[in-house]
Amino acid sequence: MPSRRYYIATMPVEHLNGKLAPVDTVVHNTADPSELDQEGFWYGYKVRGRNISRFGIRKRARNLNTNPYTPAEDENRTLFAASLQEVYAHKQNAQDWALMLVDFNKQHRYISPIGFAVAATRDNLGVWPERWSH
Repeated sequence: MPSRRYYIATMPVEHLNGKLAPVDTVVHNTADPSELDQEGFWYGYKVRGRNISRFGIRKRARNLNTNPYTPAEDENRTLFAASLQEVYAHKQNAQDWALMLVDFNKQHRYISPIGFAVAATRDNLGVWPERWSH
């Protein structure tokens, strides 16, 4: 799923969208109760189809003692990690990457080649698509 961050404002602020903090500002899930409250970050979103803009701040981490990862979440995380590793391995191969870029340039859904390649590899159960291999 593509992601866009933008800030549109006239005084007063009319619309906020996306994470309004540096990329490395993250609220990490934790099993340590003393680390549940973290620095946090602001985020904004717009309700689709309506002229409503909301914002919030995320400071509270997910407590993995009371709310552990489900098997489906573990499977999703594993599949994503495998897909990402596969994409970065094939990015080093210029011929494979060039074949992927041909398909990337034909579509308009994904903004970055990495995002497109990870999504296609993930759809292929974590395996680099055969059509992109030389």
